[in-house]
Amino acid sequence: MAARSANLTLEITRLLPAAAPIVFGAFSDPNQLAEWWGPRGFTVPSLEFDPRAGESYRIEMQPPAGDRFYLTGESGR
Repeated sequence: MAARSANLTLEITRLLPAAAPIVFGAFSDPNQLAEWWGPRGFTVPSLEFDPRAGESYRIEMQPPAGDRFYLTGESGR
């Protein structure tokens, strides 16, 4: 895992016990991404996501208790 504060970049590497097409779909299909994204109990009321490198994203998160908030950024290259 690497983090660079100057560019606000976070990189995480993880091995998942699933076939590559299933993992790819979970990360590249906005509907699938919204199903599992975030901590347990959180929901994703809206999601603007294009999985192509350099494209922006906006994920609306709703915690079980509290106000909604947004995660925004740009897909990695």
